[in-house]
Amino acid sequence: MEGELLSLSAAFCWALGASIYKRSLSNVSPLILNLFRSSSAAMFIFLLLLPFQSLNHMSELPLSLAGLICFTSLITWGLGDTLYFLGLKLIGVGRTVPMTYSYPLFVLPISILLLGEPLTIQTVIGTICVVIGVWVMTGEAREEVRSLGSSKLGVVASLGAAACWAFGTTYFKMVLAYLDPVFLSFLRLVFLIPFLGIMSLMSSRNQLCIKQLSKLDIGLMALGGVIAIGIGDTIYLVGLNMTQANIAAPLGSTTPLFSTALALILLKERLSSKTVAAALIITLGVVLLNIRTWPAAL
Repeated sequence: MEGELLSLSAAFCWALGASIYKRSLSNVSPLILNLFRSSSAAMFIFLLLLPFQSLNHMSELPLSLAGLICFTSLITWGLGDTLYFLGLKLIGVGRTVPMTYSYPLFVLPISILLLGEPLTIQTVIGTICVVIGVWVMTGEAREEVRSLGSSKLGVVASLGAAACWAFGTTYFKMVLAYLDPVFLSFLRLVFLIPFLGIMSLMSSRNQLCIKQLSKLDIGLMALGGVIAIGIGDTIYLVGLNMTQANIAAPLGSTTPLFSTALALILLKERLSSKTVAAALIITLGVVLLNIRTWPAAL
């Protein structure tokens, strides 16, 4: 029972982190947010690994594996998370999170081609649910383009983040055959942070923005990183070790439900019945895509 509760707690942490990011995005760019929240999460995970001397494995890491982790980290969290934050800034938590968490729709063909995973009945049903949910969500956003020109870009950014996350999910699943998941979580941040720092400093606008950051802005970004990545990812991994993967994964995918509720309570976002229905449909699809207990295959 502890593993299931930890998985649900991780989903809540990810949703809460999204709400905090939305607040800090009012003053900073997505790239700077990604840099600061990744740095705080890396320090948090570093403190977790330090007592176990897990960092000693870095010197033993094969160059080819390190290169794969670096490339995948840049695509998944460098590009993907930046697009995710851009979506949050443009169209809000209640719309961005459900769309980005539809990434199993992209995982489906990639996993079949690269990992040889079977195409099961629940996978087909889950995919249909996700397609319908995304269609409803983006349909509402398209209607708003007439009055809000940034909505279309927000939808594209959110779906782009989903594609990047799908890429990372597939490749990191292969990498996990060789590395401890908590160590991998820290290592990908080690590769990601220098890239984000260089990209941030290349823009004079970002340099000025960093200099003008208030203590509140820095605190929100750091807090969001610790909650969503440091605590959320860590307790999810612990929960995954304590229960079956086909139980922990669907529970962890309930993030859109928590996000929708938090958007209403904390951010006072106006969510229509279509947005709420789409969030529920996408969540159902994500759950079905993560359940592997049905024996029938196509």
